[in-house]
Amino acid sequence: MKLRLLSLLVLLACLPSQAHFIDDLWHDMQATYVKTVDQLTLDGLLDQESNYCHDIWKSTKAEIKTILLGSTDRYFARHYCVWNTMVRRGMSPVQAYEILFLKDCISPSTKSLLARYHEPDFLGLEKTCREFNCSTNALGHLFYAAKVFEQWPHETIQSIVELGSGYGNLASMFKQIKPEATIFLIDLPELLALQYFFLKATQDAPVIMHSRVPEKFEESAIHLIPVYLLPQLTLKADLFISTFALSESSAYTQEMVVAKKFFDAQYCYISGQLHGWGNEFKFVNHAPITDAVRNCYAHVQCQPHHVSLHVMPSYELIARK
Repeated sequence: MKLRLLSLLVLLACLPSQAHFIDDLWHDMQATYVKTVDQLTLDGLLDQESNYCHDIWKSTKAEIKTILLGSTDRYFARHYCVWNTMVRRGMSPVQAYEILFLKDCISPSTKSLLARYHEPDFLGLEKTCREFNCSTNALGHLFYAAKVFEQWPHETIQSIVELGSGYGNLASMFKQIKPEATIFLIDLPELLALQYFFLKATQDAPVIMHSRVPEKFEESAIHLIPVYLLPQLTLKADLFISTFALSESSAYTQEMVVAKKFFDAQYCYISGQLHGWGNEFKFVNHAPITDAVRNCYAHVQCQPHHVSLHVMPSYELIARK
């Protein structure tokens, strides 16, 4: 009884300092976001928003900006504009497929790698997947990570470029599995700000927001790069990955990534929407991406993605040079 009481007192003593840390980090994120946007504006890059941001994301990023500039909110993922676009929820046949794949269809070595990951409790997402003690969203990211490490030796993946990173959970997962990896996240500034806050709160690695392309990137860090810097960006990665983000990007963004040959990555993993998902979404048809991957990579596997619905079919691309 005394031991339980002592533990409770220690926990209560830590709560104010934890709240102070989160509040400071939120203000740090706000200052970093404003500084980044100011520099992009000064350089005339935000004038090109229509080139880089798909119409469907313009209103969403405006709503996210309101959250960013508001009061401290460690549970930002509960806002509709966030969870509706980047947080999977509930358990369905999609999740049953992922659980079956992770439990019974991957190698012991991949299972060992994935066991290094533990989902942070930071966002307060419900851990609906009992098998892996994680949220539905993290379960989907475990599936993507497993697909990567089942295909290619993890020792050969030391640098990762992810285009469109949600709130940063897949990057967090990769960093826990491979602490030595250098990770580059390319996204809209508003999404990068969410990633900055989440990753700084849950990772020991340096998290660096860039408003201009530096002469040299720090190794083993997580680099947050505004999509507006794509024309100036020169990177060579081991892995390029984009899960339903590249296909939700503007045609111009897709063309820029293709022109850079997916950052000369040895390996490529992309999932996206087939046929643009009709007039409601008006995403770019999949052919420019799938054809470009076939032109850049010697070994390409393209197949229907398991999240496909009969009215919203999707694809999965796995490629290597």
